[in-house]
Amino acid sequence: MKKPFFVAVAAFMALSVSLSAGEVQGDKKPAKAKKEKAALTYKVFNHMGIGVSVGTMQGASAQIAFPVTPYLQLRGGYGLTNFFYSYETNFDLGKIDVTDKRTLDLTNVPVKLSLTPSYYGLVDLYFTKKASFHLTAGIVGSNNGDIFNASINLSGPNMLKPEEYGNLTITYTNEDESATISVSSDDKGFVNAGVRAKNAIHPYFGLGWGRGANIKHRVSCSLDLGFQYTGGTSVFVNDWKNSTDHLVTSALVDHKDSFDGSDLPLVGSKIGKVDDAIDKAANGDLPFKVGGWMPVIKFGINIRLF
Repeated sequence: MKKPFFVAVAAFMALSVSLSAGEVQGDKKPAKAKKEKAALTYKVFNHMGIGVSVGTMQGASAQIAFPVTPYLQLRGGYGLTNFFYSYETNFDLGKIDVTDKRTLDLTNVPVKLSLTPSYYGLVDLYFTKKASFHLTAGIVGSNNGDIFNASINLSGPNMLKPEEYGNLTITYTNEDESATISVSSDDKGFVNAGVRAKNAIHPYFGLGWGRGANIKHRVSCSLDLGFQYTGGTSVFVNDWKNSTDHLVTSALVDHKDSFDGSDLPLVGSKIGKVDDAIDKAANGDLPFKVGGWMPVIKFGINIRLF
């Protein structure tokens, strides 16, 4: 009698424990299903990236980028170099008679050189949805097509008098009198000059690597290699009084050999004799230029904002 009794009690206790456990489990709220993070894709303007880059032609620049499809990206940017960097040196323009009794001593003229601010708009074409390598086409432009600018300070001792700022016209004729230009400073005693491209807007074609709004990495790098067509270049000098620019031919560059630019970063050490480079620029031929094409090499760092 005792054995069946104990068996019945054990079975009852086991059933009670099982029911209790079931009730407790039933009271628990079902666990929330983990939300899977949706994979990022390239669609029309659904991402945006910003970046900075350093290279030839634009110097340092900032850009913004948007995907259009997995195969297409739009980029736009603006050169920033001139806002925080310029190179200063002295130039020997000799002594120039401006009146019968007035001679300007321009043997040690301070000159500030800088890249001209430029802008660009580019279209990148990718061959696969996840590719980084791409072909690029677009435009690069600047004010009047200027590439380099020089600010010539004529306000120093033995140069222009304050009352002559913006009023006195300097007529410069080369040694064999075959060419003449007229120059006047602005109202602060500075003359603007530089290197100008024939076309204000240049077409650009090249290859590249990277995406401006990369969905794989929040921060990424990029590289651009290409050419922009300038249509030819020339040296110009401004006549502020008459609101006009004069193109300078090599026949007028009689003092080009006095310019010491051997320590000019990224330029002077690469082009050999600076006087030869100035002579070539005056004839529309800049160093590294191939025909009307100028090379562009640019390295960038980009951040995807969303």
